[in-house]
Amino acid sequence: MSAANIVVGSDGAHLISDALVWNVEDQTITALCNKAILLPQFQAAATIRAEQFVVFQAVSLALSTMTASGFDEFKGAIGPTLMELNDRMAAMGAASPFEVSVAGISEQHGPSGFRITTLQAGDEHLEPWRVIDMPRGFNPCPCNTEADEQEIRVALAAAPRNLESHAIAALKTQRDIAIRDFAEGRTPCWVGGFAQLTTIATNGISTRIIHRWPNDVVGAKLAA
Repeated sequence: MSAANIVVGSDGAHLISDALVWNVEDQTITALCNKAILLPQFQAAATIRAEQFVVFQAVSLALSTMTASGFDEFKGAIGPTLMELNDRMAAMGAASPFEVSVAGISEQHGPSGFRITTLQAGDEHLEPWRVIDMPRGFNPCPCNTEADEQEIRVALAAAPRNLESHAIAALKTQRDIAIRDFAEGRTPCWVGGFAQLTTIATNGISTRIIHRWPNDVVGAKLAA
C-alpha cells in the first residue's frame, strides 16, 4: 500500500498521493503511475491503496462506472459496490486488501472526505467495510502506530503554512517511516516516485505534480 492523505478545507477538499508501484517480494519499483482517480460526475476524486496493482485497476474502474446523482449518493453506494466487487474477485482468487480514500464536495455538507477499507485485522484506525468521515483539516493515511502519526503531525507543524508544503512534508515523513520500518523488519508502506496534489472545488477538479524523487525509477530497489 502507499500514501493517501486527505485534506478537508473550508473552500475545497484535497487528495495527496504518490506514484510508486513495487514488487512486495524484492522491493523493486515496477511502475510509476497516477493514483488519483478523477470523478467529476460526483464532484469527487479518489485514490486507492492496494497490495496488488490489478486490484487497484479493478477498484478504479468500479468507482468510475458507479451510478449516482452526486457526491452524497456516491458515498452511500460505495460500500455495497465495493463489497460486490471484492466478492467477485474472491471467487476468481484475485482478492487482496484495499483501502479507498475519497475527497469531494457534498451537496449537504460542502467539502468532505471519507475512507473505506477491506482490512479485517491489524488496522487500529478504521473498521472494515464502514465509511469513515474525515474531520476538517489534514488527515494522513492510517499509520501503524500513534507514534508514526505524531511524527507526521510534527513535520506538518514545522513546514511552511501552505497546502503544497504540508503535502510534501507529510509524504517525505511517510517515506522516512517506510525506510525505518523496512530496516527494522516491518512491512514498509513505500512512498515515492512523485507527489500529486488533487483539489476538488465547487467549480472543478485540478491535479498536479508538486514534488519528484528522481532516483525512483523502474527497476530500482527501494530497500537499497
